[in-house]
Amino acid sequence: MLTEHHIQPAKGLLRAPVQTDAIAICDYSMDSHGNAPAGRLHPQRTEGVFNRYVQPYQIPYRVTLPPQVDGLLVSCAVSSSHVGFSSLRMEPTWTAIGQAAGIAASMAVKSGKPLRDVDVEKLQSKLHDKGAKTIYVSDVEPEDEAFKILQYFGTKGFFHDLPEHRDQPYTGRGTTENMRGQHITKYPFHEANYRKLMDKELAGQWLRKFGVKSEAIPFERLTRLEFLTRLYRIKK
Repeated sequence: MLTEHHIQPAKGLLRAPVQTDAIAICDYSMDSHGNAPAGRLHPQRTEGVFNRYVQPYQIPYRVTLPPQVDGLLVSCAVSSSHVGFSSLRMEPTWTAIGQAAGIAASMAVKSGKPLRDVDVEKLQSKLHDKGAKTIYVSDVEPEDEAFKILQYFGTKGFFHDLPEHRDQPYTGRGTTENMRGQHITKYPFHEANYRKLMDKELAGQWLRKFGVKSEAIPFERLTRLEFLTRLYRIKK
């Protein structure tokens, strides 16, 4: 069940918690317009109204699977809390989830496997081939050569603790300057900086995360993208 805890920053980080089975992303505030008259203590606000800006976050495949119904994928009324759904409820997000659900259904039919047993990594690969995002990386777009590799590793959480993003303030959106920026500006501190040269600390961090011996790839004079490309070849 998607809740506000999946949407807000993970403890000590600027990104929302990693969802390794992500099939889409969302970037919309948690908000409710309220559905009752304003109360005596807050005459300017209807009962039930709230609005909290969030950073882009991932939508996991598992929220599309009804817990007590087999053979069904739900791409709009996903398993979600009221507050979680108040953010997820945007049509672009539903469209992205629907694309993933359609591909997953096709994979299940062709393989003869239940929807719960769909190979999510293969599903993500098919989505990346079509330019769909399973993680928000602000400095790469679908037309970029680096897109698929950065989406693959980003979805596994490789960019959740980059050295340059540590100790940065959580800015959110909602200041006078950024209020209109939700859909027209890039979210801060979510870039991969993939042209930056590797260093020993990050190389060790990524190799451990991928379960590869530390000497498997020499990091000297390699950019982050070149390093991840070599790591990707090991995976293949």
